[in-house]
Amino acid sequence: METPSIGCLLTSFRRPENLHEQLAAVRSQSVPAERIVIFHNGSDMTPDMKEFSSHGDFIWCSENTGVWARFAFALSLFKTEYVAVFDDDTIPGLNWFKNCMECMGKNEALLGSGGVVFPEGTREPREYVGWSSQNEQAEFVDIVGHAWFLKRSWLLPFISTIREGTDTCGEDYHLSYSCQEIGIPTMVPPHPATDRSQWGSLKGELGHDQEALYTKPGEAESKQLAHDAYVGRGWKTGVPEQ
Repeated sequence: METPSIGCLLTSFRRPENLHEQLAAVRSQSVPAERIVIFHNGSDMTPDMKEFSSHGDFIWCSENTGVWARFAFALSLFKTEYVAVFDDDTIPGLNWFKNCMECMGKNEALLGSGGVVFPEGTREPREYVGWSSQNEQAEFVDIVGHAWFLKRSWLLPFISTIREGTDTCGEDYHLSYSCQEIGIPTMVPPHPATDRSQWGSLKGELGHDQEALYTKPGEAESKQLAHDAYVGRGWKTGVPEQ
């Protein structure tokens, strides 16, 4: 397999204590990233820029730009064919990029380490796919999160279809929606129980702290509004038949 060009963006917000481990995991990938950028998103919990400058580019934003701006940064910063974007609670296994590239070779898709299926089109019931449940084969899902892997060119429709009034959440919906608009499905690569090196997230427990968005007041309502809004825009839920 020809070595792909991958740009990797790490999101530092209010969990700077995870950066050391996250950087080590990204730098150890069996398929390496061409460039690593740390995007610090307007928090008073700022990592030491000098400490991390030798590991990658550090971009400090004075304002909290929410969950959306990192994808715009990835589009403008990288010239690579592929882009990997990580939440600040996500530590990948050493073969995560390799896993994604092998999956891309079979099905070009927006990939993530944790996926959700809405089997009846509404937010409940829902099924989880990925690191939290382990899937032996790649599976189609409706949205993905925690760690995204996609072609950089697919970020252009993501940016161009954002509407005014976007909330603090919903970037996962919008990314799957904008990819679906250009014929790109959403999938979770294999997360086999016997080979954690392929996983996109090794320590899911890092996302269950006081900084987790799902713990914030009104977050569930915002997610429901996002879900309804994208269904209203024509987003089709329910995975394709395999």
